[in-house]
Amino acid sequence: MLRTFTALSLAATFAVSTLSAQATGTPPVTKAAVATKKTDPVYPANPPVRGLAEVEEFLLLPLHKEPHFVLKATGEALRSKDDKRAVQEILRAITWLRVIESHATPEGKKNLSDAIEQLAKIETDLGENKTVEAAAAAKAIGSAYYAIANDHYLKAKQDHTGTAADMDSNMGAKHLIAAGLYLQEAARSANTDLSNDVQDSLTSLIGFKHPESDAEAAKYGNVLAMHLKQVGDGLQQLGAELQQP
Repeated sequence: MLRTFTALSLAATFAVSTLSAQATGTPPVTKAAVATKKTDPVYPANPPVRGLAEVEEFLLLPLHKEPHFVLKATGEALRSKDDKRAVQEILRAITWLRVIESHATPEGKKNLSDAIEQLAKIETDLGENKTVEAAAAAKAIGSAYYAIANDHYLKAKQDHTGTAADMDSNMGAKHLIAAGLYLQEAARSANTDLSNDVQDSLTSLIGFKHPESDAEAAKYGNVLAMHLKQVGDGLQQLGAELQQP
């Protein structure tokens, strides 16, 4: 237990310090730097993937809300017309998406790549002082939330066994809870009303805890299976809307 806790702490420290160094570091401004014309997005081609891709994914789960905080800050900066801050937050968001992409299932990679491309386009336009339409910005952020939700959902579906004591099913529960959070934010960004059944599941997932008693564990598999279906339905509904022009 102590080794696991230490590993989690080290992973969290390593992830945060690496992301900060690569995504938010600001080098000294020189005349040469000022004179250099920006032509391409400056987000890292290979963010902390080099190190984090080799870390077991369960060690990164304690950081699963970090992309949400960054995407939320991105939306706030864009709405307040703070282009400089928006660019910084977008770069951080892209970095997180690339970290997630490095651990994604083959099926989930395409949505993550598409989300990265949309955010990179917004960052490029801001860097060139072009007008960024509110709808385009909201869609880019919504697509990022959707891609992360879908990634967690696919892993929850893959890990779910219906057996409470099974470690994989425990991981599936954690992924499903994260999927619920990101699906809810994706719908909010896209200004989409999910069905009542899906919304009820998302509300339940926010406060969901792993069962601690035998009585609770007996219901564990059925409860997860129900939420898994509803999150899948919500992703299908929202995915169809995000694909519209």
